[in-house]
Amino acid sequence: MKDSFDDWPPHKSEDVREYCARLEAAGFEEMFLRKAAMHHDFMNFSEIGWARFNAFFRDFPISRLRHVALLQELAPNRTEYSLGLKVAKNLGLDKEAANALVKEFRSKEPVEWRSTF
Repeated sequence: MKDSFDDWPPHKSEDVREYCARLEAAGFEEMFLRKAAMHHDFMNFSEIGWARFNAFFRDFPISRLRHVALLQELAPNRTEYSLGLKVAKNLGLDKEAANALVKEFRSKEPVEWRSTF
């Protein structure tokens, strides 16, 4: 069964940080966390701005690596350069930060992630 945002509602006492930490612990990748937080009206991108929105998710490094793992699985023949560009575009990172994330991903053991397809 495909996980959806409605399958993972926030608990009444959770703030956005606790909610995202719970999703990360459940195995989700960063784009799921971002979309779930917006879906449940925790974050309004247009109100907080791109920089603060992106900065918030730096605190969830495992979900960030899971996103790189997802991209690698979807296109396993990507070069490191291509993967870095895709990560930069998807997560709104500058190219240097995205390339550093790709290098970190490639230097670690495989990261498992919860499929939402």
